[in-house]
This record gives sequence, C-alpha cells and structure tokens, in this order.
Amino acid sequence: MKFIISTIFFLGTCLLGQSLGIGQSSFKETGLIIKDFQAEWSPHTLKDNVSFNIRFGEFRFGFKDFRLSYDDAADNQYFDLEISGPEFHLSHFSLTMDILAKDWIKAERIKRLEKLNSAPNAALLTLSLAIDLFWEDYDRYPNSYDELAIKNYIDPKIFPFTEQSWTYTFDLPEKLTAYPTQFNHFEYPPIVYDWSSKLIISGNKQMSTSKIDIIPWEISFQIPEISNTISTRTMFKFTPDHSHIDFFQKHGKFQIKGLAFSLTPKNYLSNQIRFSIPDFSIELNQIAVSGDLGSEPPKIHKGKGKISIRNFEIKIPEELSRDPEIEYMLERMGIWNNALKVRLFELSLNLLNDHTGEIDLIFNSPFMKIELDGDFSVRLDGIHPEFLLHQMEVKIHPISLGIRKRIREWEKENGRTLNRRGATIIIKIDGPLTNPVIHGYK
Repeated sequence: MKFIISTIFFLGTCLLGQSLGIGQSSFKETGLIIKDFQAEWSPHTLKDNVSFNIRFGEFRFGFKDFRLSYDDAADNQYFDLEISGPEFHLSHFSLTMDILAKDWIKAERIKRLEKLNSAPNAALLTLSLAIDLFWEDYDRYPNSYDELAIKNYIDPKIFPFTEQSWTYTFDLPEKLTAYPTQFNHFEYPPIVYDWSSKLIISGNKQMSTSKIDIIPWEISFQIPEISNTISTRTMFKFTPDHSHIDFFQKHGKFQIKGLAFSLTPKNYLSNQIRFSIPDFSIELNQIAVSGDLGSEPPKIHKGKGKISIRNFEIKIPEELSRDPEIEYMLERMGIWNNALKVRLFELSLNLLNDHTGEIDLIFNSPFMKIELDGDFSVRLDGIHPEFLLHQMEVKIHPISLGIRKRIREWEKENGRTLNRRGATIIIKIDGPLTNPVIHGYK
C-alpha cells in the first residue's frame, strides 16, 4: 500500500506541473532477480562465534501489469491505479548454523521440575518454621499436620497448603515427607525434608541445582519454495472538500511449501527438536474497501480469506518428553512417539457485506477432529465494534482415549452432559464473541 500511495503522489506531482488534462502511464514488468546465491562464514574457533552457510536457488521480487490513469479537472483530481504485486518468489532456501549455547533442553526441564516442586518445597519449609514455634510453646513436636492446623500454626486455606496434590507426614525428629495424592497426575517421588540438617534431601532437588553446560548445536532451516502474488486496483478522487479511496484486491496468496526447522545438540541427537509445515498458505480474495481519507477509517465491504496448514508436525526432544507434565499431556493426547501432528487446520472467512459474514473451521489431527461453521455479524456502536455469532455449530470428535477420558471427567466434575450424535459432541453457540451463549449440554 505504501508503494501504491508513493507512486501515485510522485506521478501526480509530475503531472500537476502541467496544464489541466488527462494522463496515463504503464509498464509490463519490473523487479529484482538473484540466482544461485551463497554465503558462508567459518570462524577460526567456534568459541563465542557462529559459523553459518546460507544459499538459495532463485529470488524474485517485482511488479507486473502496472497501469495508471490521471484526470485533472478544474474541481477535482482522479487517479486509477491497477497493478499486480508485489510478487515474491524464493526457491531452495537453506540456512545451517553451528553455535555454542547453553543446553536449553536441560534448562527447560529443570525449570518445569522446579515449578512442580515449588508447592511441596514451600510447604515443607513453612511446616519447619511452624514446628519450631510449636516446640517453643509446648516443648514437644506436633503429632501431625492436622494438629498444627487446629492450633493455628499454619493456615490450610492459603498457598502452599491449598494444593491438594500433596499430603504431609511427620516422623520427628527425623524427617518431614511430602507424598503425591490421587490429585497429582504425575508419577512423582516423595520429597523428604531432613530435620537435623534442615535440608530437602530427596525428590528432584539435586537436578534443580545442577550446572547447565555449554554445548554445540546445529540449526537447520529449509524452505524449498515461498511465493506471494497480489493483484489490486485502487482509485483515488481528490476534491477541494475531501479525498476518497476505492480499493479492490482481486486475489492475493502467500504460500510456503516444505518449511522445515530443526535444532539439534550434536552430542545428543535424540534430543533434536523438529518443526515442519509441508504446506502453509494465506489467501485474500475479492477484498473491497472504500472510504473518505482523513476522517473515519475506510470500510471493508466484502472479501474472502483463508488460512490453511497441512501436515504440521513438532517433534519434542526425548529428554523433555520425560518431564512429568509433558509426559502426562502426551499420554492424554495419545502421542507415543514424541511427535505432535496436525493433518489439517483450515480457517475460512467470507464477508458478505459491511455487517455480516460466514465462518468455517476444520481441525483434523490423530487425537481429535473439530469442525465449526456458522454466521457472524459486526455491530458498529461507538469506538469498539462488537462481534456477534449466529447459528454457530461446533462438532468435536475426540479420537484418543485420553481426550475422551478427560471430557468424561469434565462432565462428571461439572455435573453436565454434552450433547452427542454418536461419538461426536455437538455444541451450538450464539451471542457476543466476548460472552457467548453455549447450547449443547444439560
């Protein structure tokens, strides 16, 4: 858009220096082409440096079918611009890097374990202080957690004692022990607080204080093809009183084919993280926008848009997958090979006029399928528009046993039953997007 406006005003300035009349300008194609590009850097030593290699087969950037008409009358000026572009194409892009960096996989696992440990560790330290006060008052140790609570040495209604996933036993003067309860979804060892040393001596405390090493990493970023095409027509009209714009985008598509990213610790190949999208695209077609410049923002009158992702996959490093929380999540989703896959994500919007439109969504994965379709409207009251949903139907088909089990648990916990058509859950939604009315359970 900046290119379009700059071109118009540049050519308009040139034409304004002439007498009143009609003018036009055009060109077939212009742009930049680079073929068989390659660059690399290798330091004498990898320490505190980065080595890389970047290459691509072909890079194209340009515009096509440019046509500009200009009519300068006594009381107004009129521009009509039609152009295809910017068009962009990149093929066989490859970037590889070798770096030295911290073992972020181990750092992330430590951080997550420390988060899981935070409640029981805080509770054990609080209990230790409370027991010391109890000893000063009674010259003996408390018999249990309940005795401390009953005599107001601790408050069970505040953190960390509100966490129901842990329970605490006293074996004084030897130790305090935190045990996971049935509310703790993870296989977690007991955490022991040694009374004589006043230290937590078991659980995952040792890992949380271990050193994070600097290790060599290989980064790989591959894109076989990226392309972008746009075709638009823009009309400007200037009068002494106001300026008006009409913009129409016939079609526009941005597409990436075969994107693959990987981050690999060279000494631990099983801890590779891999991210791949074989096919990603964004389309914007039949977009009509008009309005007066300098007052309210131009309005979108119609348009179609679609975002599509096919066969998306993330491979989780083996060491990180052993984290209790991640392991539990993967098990619930029925993922056993550390690879999260989505076969298809597709979101389509069709704006029919200034205020109403249609929406469709498809999500297809090995663990769940979701389909959504319905209508929406936009209410322009005041500064912030309000989005309303109409006759929105959501179909949820849980595939994995873990997802089905979690849905059943939610129904039991909330005393509700979701409407089903066979194994598919059917939910209907209406009302404001910020506070919708959900139909489909009883």
